[in-house]
Amino acid sequence: MKKSTKAFVVVLAVSVMAVSVFGAPVIKDITVKFNPNMRFTLNGEEVLEEKGALVYNDRVYVPVRDFSELLGMEVDYDESGIVVLKQTENEEVEENTENTENTAFVEKSTDIKFNGSDYEFRVSLPSVVADYATLKTDENENNTYCMIYFEKDNNTAIIGTYTFFKAEDYDAMDPAQTPVPTEVYRLNDVVVGFNGLYDMPFDESTGLVPVIEEYHKNIGAMNETVVLSVK
Repeated sequence: MKKSTKAFVVVLAVSVMAVSVFGAPVIKDITVKFNPNMRFTLNGEEVLEEKGALVYNDRVYVPVRDFSELLGMEVDYDESGIVVLKQTENEEVEENTENTENTAFVEKSTDIKFNGSDYEFRVSLPSVVADYATLKTDENENNTYCMIYFEKDNNTAIIGTYTFFKAEDYDAMDPAQTPVPTEVYRLNDVVVGFNGLYDMPFDESTGLVPVIEEYHKNIGAMNETVVLSVK
């Protein structure tokens, strides 16, 4: 599957040909906060891990080079201090078609009780992990979770977590103050958010690194299969 980067460029208000970002004429000293726990996801996958971000006047600032290169743009600087972002008009990012189009998925389901109501939660897992993964729920007074629990040859790890929120609570969350899970499904007043892996949970000796890497490539497609229904 080919996916054009143009959509991302539009979001960033960057033209597809070239943009010159002019710095302010006067450099000023300001006081900003640095949030080392700020997390970023792209199509449900963790990106720019451990980069953190600056927070100033309720806005989040990130390194232009890191984000631009992530979206397939070239970054350069000229002698006058102008930051130049370039992207070929017809540039496309070739995703791994073998992984995204030919990967089989296996549906898993579990019952969830949230905010006094009963639901059925369904998600289709990539086949590379499906035989070794189960959905485990954790419900308490403060939070409701559905975890993707992976277990093979005595090697175990939680490789993804779905968290359930009241829509009003989720919408009020401030990413500048706390990491916000990626929204993958919304049903009436319920939002399902997803948290992926921060680090590889297994070492090379287990032989599971390629398995988890393959799973990670298909997280975006996996999250598109999430369904929450009232029982």
